[in-house]
Amino acid sequence: MKRLLLIVAAALALGSCVNADDVKFTGLKSVRLQENNPPRGDVSPLSSPIVCMTVGVENRSSGKLQLLSSDMTVYLNGRRILSAKLAEPVVVAKRFSGEVPLTLRLRVNDPLSLLTLMGGRGLASDGLTVSGEMVARAGWKGKKIKFENRPLSQIMATFGVDVNQIPLR
Repeated sequence: MKRLLLIVAAALALGSCVNADDVKFTGLKSVRLQENNPPRGDVSPLSSPIVCMTVGVENRSSGKLQLLSSDMTVYLNGRRILSAKLAEPVVVAKRFSGEVPLTLRLRVNDPLSLLTLMGGRGLASDGLTVSGEMVARAGWKGKKIKFENRPLSQIMATFGVDVNQIPLR
């Protein structure tokens, strides 16, 4: 009887594993700025905007995927210009193919550099790097992913997004 329980437990554990090849990001479908009520006394529209994105995802695995938290900082030539936090956890159901909403709360640290970037330099700029961490869960297993000073274009390419295709206006 003990042997049978061990076999069943092992089968359940193996069945809940998520293989990285079973998850595919099909690109950024839409990006929009949501209205935000700034804190009292703050008149800057760049103080804490909320960005709503739609990301294409294919999860062919037998387990759901969850992005529990994300905290990232964007730097331009070593100078912090923007911080982004995941506003609410994201769940992708097992055997799902479609679009998933992703909401980020932004904090603009250097509005002038951000406007300069949006005005002409573009997101493919060599000096644009990202540092931060994400907490994700696939099936039963959780993982904290940390990264330091990685080019934005490299991080976005991981999710099937070409930074040159992101509209900045």
